[in-house]
Amino acid sequence: MNKISKVLFITVISVSAIIMLYACGSKEIKPQKGETFIEGSNLPLDFFYQDVGTEHSSTFNLSLEGVTSTAVLVKAFDIDDLTEAKMYVNGTEVALPQGVVADTEDKGVIIEIDMGLLKEGENVIAFKFADNPRNTAGFRIDVLFIIIRQ
Repeated sequence: MNKISKVLFITVISVSAIIMLYACGSKEIKPQKGETFIEGSNLPLDFFYQDVGTEHSSTFNLSLEGVTSTAVLVKAFDIDDLTEAKMYVNGTEVALPQGVVADTEDKGVIIEIDMGLLKEGENVIAFKFADNPRNTAGFRIDVLFIIIRQ
């Protein structure tokens, strides 16, 4: 199947599916059998020209009945160093992997998270501009999904 037919097929599914499919650059990310992707609110989370210590968050309304595992899909732009950005799930820090670091580039990662961090109903994923070791202008979180598996 060529790229055009893939895009036409995905368009029938939904706009969110296109975002998920291309969220991690050229790597195709799409829900597998038993997976549901829930998109966050308030996106993008923009930390450019913000003070160190600035926090922005996204909320998710979840139903966790029958869920066996969870993950977060993050697509970030211009995280220069792991000390620059911190991620929190309902107030608990979850380490970002090295794969999200890229100077003036988009990088997408899937981060497995402990199901105990999520709760039925409203959940919050927050990011913090934690440090500015390279005197950077900031970073941006463009895509954010919670992945639930049943």
